[in-house]
Amino acid sequence: GIAHYLGQRIDPKLYLIGQAWLTALQLGSYYLGEHLETPAELGLLNRPPYGQPRTQPLAKEDKEKALFTSAILLALVAALTALLIFSGYINIPLALIMSLLFLGFIAPVIPAARISNSAYSELITTISLVILPPAFGLLLQTGELHRLLAISTFPLSALHLAMLIIFQFPSYAADTVKHKNTLLTRLDWQKAIQIHNLLIITAFLLIGTSVFFDFPPSMILPIFLVLPFAAFQIWHMLRISQGAPTHWKALTLNALITFAFTAYLFTYIFWTR
Repeated sequence: GIAHYLGQRIDPKLYLIGQAWLTALQLGSYYLGEHLETPAELGLLNRPPYGQPRTQPLAKEDKEKALFTSAILLALVAALTALLIFSGYINIPLALIMSLLFLGFIAPVIPAARISNSAYSELITTISLVILPPAFGLLLQTGELHRLLAISTFPLSALHLAMLIIFQFPSYAADTVKHKNTLLTRLDWQKAIQIHNLLIITAFLLIGTSVFFDFPPSMILPIFLVLPFAAFQIWHMLRISQGAPTHWKALTLNALITFAFTAYLFTYIFWTR
C-alpha cells in the first residue's frame, strides 16, 4: 500500500514470491515449535485460546510429522531466498530485514535460546509481526524504506502490545500460580493496566503528530474512527483496576478490533489516495 501511494508500480510476481517466503517462514517456525514443544504466547491452529501451550505432549508420530513439515517449509524459504538473490532483487537493507525476520520467527521456538520466556518475548513478537513484514514488502517493491513505514507501523506496534496484554489477562491467575513468564506476570496486573493505557494513548498521539512529517491531515482523520474502540478499551481497563466485573470475550474482541481496524484504515488510505 505504501509503495502504491508513492506511485510505485506494484510487481505481482514479486508480491507472490515475498508472500510465499513470509508465509513459509511463519508456518515453518510454527511446526518447528510444535516439534520442539516450545511454549508460545501466540499459539496457532490447534493451540487453545489466549496462546496457552497445550497441556498434553505431542505423540511421537505427530512430532515427526511436524518436523517433516517444518523442513519442507524452511527448504522453500531457502529456495525463494536463492531465487531473489540470483534475480538481483536483494540489496543490503532487504537482506538485513530478511535476516531479522528469520531470527524473529525461528529463535523464539529454539528452547536453548530461552526467548519464549524472556522479558523480550512479546516485543520480539510485535516487531516480527507488525514492523518487519511491511518493511520487507516495501523493500521488495521499491528497494528502499520510507518514513511512511514508521508513521504507520509504530502506532500499530503500540496497539499490538496493548492487545497482547489484554489477551494475557484471562489466564493471569493460572500463569501466576505456575510462575509462568508473560508480559502481564512480569509487570503485575496493576502496572500492566497503566502500561496498556499508555500504549493506547501513545499510538494515537503518534498518529496525530504524523502531520508534522508530511502526512496529510485528510489522511489522518479517518484513522481516528478507531478512537471510540480505543476509549472503550481504556475505560474498561480502568474499571478493572477498580474491581469491576469484566467480560473478557468482549474486551479481547474489542482489543483485536482496535488493532485490526487501525491496520485496515492505514491500508485503505494508502491504496485509495
